[in-house]
Amino acid sequence: MIEIRKPDATLAKLLPSVRPCPDINYIPSQYALPFEQGGKRYVFNNLTKQCVEGELPSSARAGEEYDDLIRAQFLVPEGKHECAYYNQISSDPGYPSAHRSCRIQNHTFSGIGTELPR
Repeated sequence: MIEIRKPDATLAKLLPSVRPCPDINYIPSQYALPFEQGGKRYVFNNLTKQCVEGELPSSARAGEEYDDLIRAQFLVPEGKHECAYYNQISSDPGYPSAHRSCRIQNHTFSGIGTELPR
């Protein structure tokens, strides 16, 4: 995947590092928002504010060439309670209030005109 936007530096300091584990099945994060622009596909991570060009697999394991996406939290362990994870991180006093967000589903991005897939 080609990185279009780096993760937010402040958030990167708050988020715990992720180590891919080969025994875990990973799926796309609920914060990974796919969209298309200019005939290209992208994924924006609403948790880390990072954007990459390409598509996420529906399922993956560590070592299958997706370790960078696992570390970047585009792919998360199946069954992970992401809302609790977000609440824990966003309650940190160092978490920037301007970055508080929620999951967006089936909406159109204002100004882009790209509908997210269901």
